[in-house]
Amino acid sequence: MRKVLTIAFALATLALLASCGGGSGKPADGAAGVTRYPVGVVIEKSGALENWGDASEKGMRLAVEDLKGKDGIEIELFIEDNKSTPDQSANAFISLVNVKNVLVVAGAVASSNTRAMKEQANKLKVPLITHASTNVQLTKDTEWLYRVCWNDAFQGAVVANFALDNQKAKKAAIVTDAAQDYSRGLSKNFRETYEKRGGKVVEELTYQTGDKVFTSQVEKLKAMD
Repeated sequence: MRKVLTIAFALATLALLASCGGGSGKPADGAAGVTRYPVGVVIEKSGALENWGDASEKGMRLAVEDLKGKDGIEIELFIEDNKSTPDQSANAFISLVNVKNVLVVAGAVASSNTRAMKEQANKLKVPLITHASTNVQLTKDTEWLYRVCWNDAFQGAVVANFALDNQKAKKAAIVTDAAQDYSRGLSKNFRETYEKRGGKVVEELTYQTGDKVFTSQVEKLKAMD
């Protein structure tokens, strides 16, 4: 539910930005008293992160339905699949702006994919809003990228504080998906806060997106004191 609410806020923000302009497109007249705004979406509908993309699309469609007709606004979504890759993300962004004439673009999930679109947003001067990309550096050096979720620094610190204050855990092991910016960022920021407050990281293990067997990592964790 929290993800859906976050995405709903993102779409509400998109509606506000759309009403302020941006992009080469223009809002179109819909039903009586209603203005339709073309909004682009670039998400991971296939590839390694398709589950996240599917959840994002459902949340966005739910938000659009909830916003329909309110305050004279109707959002028309144009959704593109970035296939979970940066190159496809950039291409999809360009296509949405130049072909579909969207006013604003939402996405992506992975920070690496959103970073690729950030370059295009800067060039084309079209607002980009990410509902899920958490890399701390992502929103720097740009006037066109906005984030509506907590970043890695905040999330990592919260987990570290919870481990120390609620679980009274003075030792910790970190298990990181080495293939994902999100996982690496959380691990890095967890470690910084945890060790700064006196916790000790006794082991850091890795795996790769798509792995189905974790016997090695589990055995190492079981053998720890």
